[in-house]
Amino acid sequence: MPHARRSARLKYQRDRRKRLLAQGLCVMCGGPNTEMYAGCPDCRAKSNNLVRKVIERNLAAGKCQCGKIRLPKKRVCKRCAEHSKSDLKRLKLEVIKGYGGKCACCGIDQWQFLSVDHVIESGADERL
Repeated sequence: MPHARRSARLKYQRDRRKRLLAQGLCVMCGGPNTEMYAGCPDCRAKSNNLVRKVIERNLAAGKCQCGKIRLPKKRVCKRCAEHSKSDLKRLKLEVIKGYGGKCACCGIDQWQFLSVDHVIESGADERL
C-alpha cells in the first residue's frame, strides 16, 4: 500500500486538494471545474446525495441527523443543538452589528435585548 501510515495518506490528500484547487480543477475527480466551488457540479451532486441518504437513515433509526443519540423530546443531539444555537447567536450579532448595534428608539446596545423589526410597522409595504 503506497500510504501505509494514516498521517502520510492525509498529507498526500491535503497536498493533492491544494494542487487541484490552485489549477482550477475539481478537488474530487480532477476534472474541469467551471464553478466557484471546490468540486465540479457532478461530484457535488453525488456527495450531496450520499449525505442526504445518511441523514435519512439516521433519522429513520430515531437518531440525530449526525448519527448520535437525540436529546429527550428533541430531534437533535446535544452537540448539534449547541452548534445550532451558536450559529444563530453569531448570525444575530452579525445582523445587529450591520444595523448599527443599538436600538433606534432608546439606544440600548445589549444584544440580548435587541431584535430586528420595522420601526414604523412598514414591513408589508416592502414586500409589494
